[in-house]
Amino acid sequence: MIKLISKILSVPANDFKILIISFAFLFSIFCSYSILKPLRDALATVGALHDIKWLFMATFIFSLVAVFAGMYLSARVKRGHYIVIIFLFFTLNIFLFYIFFINYGETLWGARVFFVWASVFNLFVISTGFLLLADRFDKETSKRLFGIVFAGASLGSIIGALFTSLLSKVLGLENLLLVSALLLLMSAFLSTLILKGAKSKDLVINPKNPFNGISLILKSKYLLLIAAFILLTTAANTFLYLEQARVVKLAFASREERVSVFANIDFIVQTLSLLIQIFFTGKVAKRLGISFLLVIVPLILAFGFIVIAFTHPIFYIFVVFMVIRRVGEYAFIKPGREMAFVVLSEEEKYRTKSFFDTALYRFGDMGSSWLESLLSHIGVKVALFGGAFLCFVWAYNAFMLSRFYKRK
Repeated sequence: MIKLISKILSVPANDFKILIISFAFLFSIFCSYSILKPLRDALATVGALHDIKWLFMATFIFSLVAVFAGMYLSARVKRGHYIVIIFLFFTLNIFLFYIFFINYGETLWGARVFFVWASVFNLFVISTGFLLLADRFDKETSKRLFGIVFAGASLGSIIGALFTSLLSKVLGLENLLLVSALLLLMSAFLSTLILKGAKSKDLVINPKNPFNGISLILKSKYLLLIAAFILLTTAANTFLYLEQARVVKLAFASREERVSVFANIDFIVQTLSLLIQIFFTGKVAKRLGISFLLVIVPLILAFGFIVIAFTHPIFYIFVVFMVIRRVGEYAFIKPGREMAFVVLSEEEKYRTKSFFDTALYRFGDMGSSWLESLLSHIGVKVALFGGAFLCFVWAYNAFMLSRFYKRK
């Protein structure tokens, strides 16, 4: 049976075990987060829309705290323990939010705190998971297997979004938090299986200087290109996210309706992503290279922003490009970006990736949210054309990053 499945997926039998465990690992992480995400996005609409840029600023500040805490921890515990500690910490956080919402319900400040926390959770936990995989796979196996491994993320997101959409009114949004916590606990267990037998699980990176990640970035053109890629990615995503908040708040009145809409969009996105990741991402990576994975989405989004500018605020046209953006991110951008990390040294991975995926990512959110707010005060179309310009710059940066990758 294993040989048959391996043949269908074009995966060597000796890679099958680590493939399945890694697939299940990403599945549990993303299923956990996809239960939290619709609730976070719905709570983002509590209060005025101009509050969102302040939430992004708070998220950036707490992301800095989280990333430096993570750097400090990674310099003092074994690598295998580091992953488990991070996951257990955020599991405890989910239980605390469950207790809060059960006792106090939806309050303005409760919604704001949850939004900030969920945004930090999103990047920090997922970044930690991808860091583990980047450490476990080499350059060649990542090209062959990352497409299928990342399909675990899409399938987890599909199940989580579908579960939330169908059962949010039956179970209550608060009780869904318990399901999310249990899935994250499963991720912690699977991380130990991925590292089982790996020499790196007992290593501690540079314990004398846990904060040297920034200096490593500044000394490397390749790492600076990755940093610029992340900033431009977040800028495009934030411009679309703020437009999403405007359109959804106009189209749907209640929190339950918004949660259901966000969950349904997630379901469509992840279903399409899953199919592309299983059957196309690996083949595209091998035949067309990382350049195609990184460049195609920015180019499509650049034209998408222009179309949205002329059709604003039609909800369904916006949804089409939002789906294209997110499918492209899961099926092409994320696998391509994680491949870019595979070729780094162990020290570069563990000293920079958490900074990239949390503090830098949220700095991009914060900066682009203020830029979008400034442009939207002039006019929504001005902001959307600004998003198009950023996407063209993003495409050029992606092309340069792929060239450096090929030299590694």
